[in-house]
Amino acid sequence: MTCPRIEVDLGKIRRNTQTLVRRLARRGIGVTGVTKAVCGHPAIAQAMLDGGAC
Repeated sequence: MTCPRIEVDLGKIRRNTQTLVRRLARRGIGVTGVTKAVCGHPAIAQAMLDGGAC
């Protein structure tokens, strides 16, 4: 029996964050990264920060 797991592509998190930051900045909107769903996992938070989120 195997346990469920989640595989996260940090590159996609970073690129998606960059896209959101860029598009929303045009409207004067800032992006704050939230990692609640992944229990504040540091690598995911860092990918969001690297993508431009605050």
